[in-house]
Amino acid sequence: MAMAGQFSWASTRGQPHPASEGPAIEVLSAGIPEPVPMPTSRPQEGEVVVADLPFSSLQLSASLVSYLELTQSQIVMIQVLVGAERQRIEPVLTRLSANRQLLVTATKNGRFDEKHIRKLATQQSRLMAELIVATSRFQAEVYSLLTPEQRGKVDDARDRQDDASETEGHEMI
Repeated sequence: MAMAGQFSWASTRGQPHPASEGPAIEVLSAGIPEPVPMPTSRPQEGEVVVADLPFSSLQLSASLVSYLELTQSQIVMIQVLVGAERQRIEPVLTRLSANRQLLVTATKNGRFDEKHIRKLATQQSRLMAELIVATSRFQAEVYSLLTPEQRGKVDDARDRQDDASETEGHEMI
């Protein structure tokens, strides 16, 4: 079973993922290395299903399913939400990637056009804002599917994550 501190409900500190070429937004992740491919058949009673998604930030891991003790109906409902969210944010991720390429091109070979770069940076920040809003909406939708006990586990894990991130930069010498 996964420990509470092993998963991140909403971390934006991750490295860029190859599929999005943007910052990782770990929405549902429990620290398992490889997502398991989604079966094409309907899940059998008691079978745990893990969605294989195009980027690691929207995956329902076996560890998280186990830690939260999700029911089969919760798993199915979350998978429906994940599919819908993936479709909603895919265009934003595509635009982020294209904008990133424009930024790279704009600064290639030491070039610097401040007005152009500011315009691209503003576009990038708007796209990031869209992702943050989408992530928050998705989290609220998933949270609404959880029982009070499961919500408590998520809240506790978030608190521990916040505490850990606060102390990361404040180490004693």
